[in-house]
Amino acid sequence: MNTVLKKIYSVKLRPELQAFQDLNKSDINSIVNNLGGIVRIGREEYRISIEDKKKLIEFALVDNGMSETEHVYIRGGGFYRDDNEVLLDKKNWSYYHKHRDFISDKIYKGKPQIVESIDFETDQIIKKIPNPTTNNEFLSKGLVVGYVQSGKTANFTHLISKAASIGYKFIIILGGMTNTLRVQTQYRVDRELTGNDQYNDSRVSFVQWGRNENQYRSLTQAKIGNDSGDFFAPVENFTKRFSSTNDVTLAIIKKLARTGSEYKAFGSVIGALINWVENRSDKDSPMPPLMIIDDEADQASVDSNEIDDGDPTTINHAIRYLMSLFTQVSYVGYTATPFANIFIDTSSIYKGLPDLYPDDFIYSLPEPKGYFGAKQFFNSESLYIATVPDLEKDDINRAKSEITSSVICALWDFIFSVIVRRFRGDKNNCGFMLHTDHRITYHEVVFDKVEAYLLHVKTAIESNDVNMRDFIFLEWKRFEDKAKNISDLENYNYAFPIVDKDSLFQKSLSVLEELKVRVLNGDHDNLDYHNEDLSVLLCIGGTLMSRGVTIEGLTVSYYLRESPRYDTLLQMGRWFGYRSGYEDLVRVYTTETILEYFEYIMTVEGDLRSEISRYQKERLTPREFSPRVKAHMKMLPTAKMGGASKQKSYSQQTVQTIYFSREISILKNNHRVATDMINGVHQNSIRSDQGNYDFYDLPINKLVMFIDKFRDSLSFDKADLLRYLDIRINSGEIQKFNLKISGLKQKREGSFSEEYGKDIYINPVKRNARAGTGWKNINQKIVNIGVISDSNDIPNYEKNDLNKPLLILYSIDFINSDAFKKRHIKEDNFIAGVDALDGLNFNPKGFALVFPVSQSKNGETNYYQQIFSR
Repeated sequence: MNTVLKKIYSVKLRPELQAFQDLNKSDINSIVNNLGGIVRIGREEYRISIEDKKKLIEFALVDNGMSETEHVYIRGGGFYRDDNEVLLDKKNWSYYHKHRDFISDKIYKGKPQIVESIDFETDQIIKKIPNPTTNNEFLSKGLVVGYVQSGKTANFTHLISKAASIGYKFIIILGGMTNTLRVQTQYRVDRELTGNDQYNDSRVSFVQWGRNENQYRSLTQAKIGNDSGDFFAPVENFTKRFSSTNDVTLAIIKKLARTGSEYKAFGSVIGALINWVENRSDKDSPMPPLMIIDDEADQASVDSNEIDDGDPTTINHAIRYLMSLFTQVSYVGYTATPFANIFIDTSSIYKGLPDLYPDDFIYSLPEPKGYFGAKQFFNSESLYIATVPDLEKDDINRAKSEITSSVICALWDFIFSVIVRRFRGDKNNCGFMLHTDHRITYHEVVFDKVEAYLLHVKTAIESNDVNMRDFIFLEWKRFEDKAKNISDLENYNYAFPIVDKDSLFQKSLSVLEELKVRVLNGDHDNLDYHNEDLSVLLCIGGTLMSRGVTIEGLTVSYYLRESPRYDTLLQMGRWFGYRSGYEDLVRVYTTETILEYFEYIMTVEGDLRSEISRYQKERLTPREFSPRVKAHMKMLPTAKMGGASKQKSYSQQTVQTIYFSREISILKNNHRVATDMINGVHQNSIRSDQGNYDFYDLPINKLVMFIDKFRDSLSFDKADLLRYLDIRINSGEIQKFNLKISGLKQKREGSFSEEYGKDIYINPVKRNARAGTGWKNINQKIVNIGVISDSNDIPNYEKNDLNKPLLILYSIDFINSDAFKKRHIKEDNFIAGVDALDGLNFNPKGFALVFPVSQSKNGETNYYQQIFSR
């Protein structure tokens, strides 16, 4: 397809096709054929023939995945660029078809939608990677952003199969910093790609290669005895290795390097690999196309030294040096926490080596179907979270204190979860993560306490202790009640065993006999599911458990480690993942502070993913859009802030009243301010059939006055908000705003509706205190409701539904919402004027303020961003 047709497709056709929700071939034919014979773009006119239209239709079918043949666009050297496109046919991609067939038949059998999803997402990534058969020299660097415990390995193994198919001959996987993580990655690669079965597990099948097929040859292997299996320079010279075979060479290595000597630049694993490459026998022979997959790319790979130091960290230096030895290089980092990567300082040049900033693309993977993530754990009705009292945080790590009650509860939750899973026919591994601190000394203290308690329980059961029998049965009822409450809330329909005291006694003993307790840290870096029976595992540890290591079948997590870094805390959330068949049994024990940190980080992560997605569609490079990360008053996104600086903006942000004062004087003030706003504009209302009222193009000074008079010291920074508005108003960008009064379509029984003027009737919404804040804090002066906005009220940024600030007012039902009651009582027992706060006879007011995307490049904003010189 020539340049003119590409331009017509990009400017005229693609936007129109993307507007369709359910695009089909008939739509494509109709849209293309309606173009006519002359197409106008700006001031230019282009004539197109019937043959041109056929090319456009075929191009559109391929671009939207509807072609009869399997085509994919490889966009060389750019991020969603329309230039330099090469059309390749996947029909002859032998490595790709081998891998797809294997995972379809052996790993995701009966789940074609999972295979299709992995295939589609890796197509989007391979589009951004140069084709080594048509590009002689290139350096491509990209980043793939997944979710914690979401299957990133499945994505990059499939990507490797496609890279091998288009000509990459040397593929290096940087498999984390520990033996455990490297071995886990080696196992996945052996099973799905190389077929090297060294694991003695008859239950698991490995890919099989024919004698005449081009295969993968691995320079590394599984751990066997004292041999870690990591890279050690082979006898075969580098030159001979790549000149004597057409196979693809793989190496799964630890991310370790040390400063070398005057004869060798680097020591350790990466150093050994570099030495092997540099000692090749023929320095003039062409180098093989290289792909580096950097798993957990934000850990160790990013230079963490101060910018002014000049010298990078050794691992960062070694990776960059390794890349410089090849002429065709694609570097693809994978992480769930990309903060350090997007802040890599690109102005820091060291010995002419390439930096690791993802210049060419950042791709955000969607949340997989069936993924048990933030939406399940962090919402106002979550029952999966159990709050650990602050006093117990220190006690559990103190050698002379007893095991804490919350740890005992968590232990029994785990024991009972194993009993229930086995009852349901689930024979998979069951895991418990216990992380109280990152310091190794405390791991041993906790291990001793847990072991002593489990021995005490086992001895009591074996001696038929009546008190222990009664205690276990009470714990079972607690566990059962919560599981059934979760099932009722989430509409699960799982079987639950009926047990008596005697049978429960024996089932608990069976689990205890099967249970293994392991410490995983810098002193104990070994978790080997293939050579040890770890079907019921309690894992005690710290940092090592937070980075890629998978505790299989993780059901119960006990986590107390606070961190001032977004990435560190988010990586600790190993409880995210796939929990099909036992979602009702999942439990997380943590503190109130950590819970609030997590809730904030979830919004940060969501904003960043939305921003990446938006700029993908706008076809900008990472440098052109420079990703932003929301700031927090106590935490930093990462320890490796690189070239980032703190900015301030509310562009495409939502401010809302999350914290409410319970002081009547403040509630009255805000009620009056909201009432004055409504009364001042009510004659211009448009009512929707959902109980809402909308007002358009109101003078911006009314919004400024509203914010200035509204009293709220915790939900937002009023001075900052007014400063931002002032800048946008003075620049001429914001002159009007829209108002929505959000209400229910039907009045809730017992609630007080509100009337404004002659034609506005508001049915208040119900908002309870956030789960976790709970009734233990309800008599304090501030209550946290978690979230006030209704998702249906917030416009869709991606559809450009918002071009002015939108103020959404909420009246909160003071009768049916527990946040404004004196005490914890049921709704049907509520007596107005008696059970409400003294003096409260109106519905308290809150709001959400939604800002449009700012078109201005200046102004003060509340996020971290790396500013690139243009």
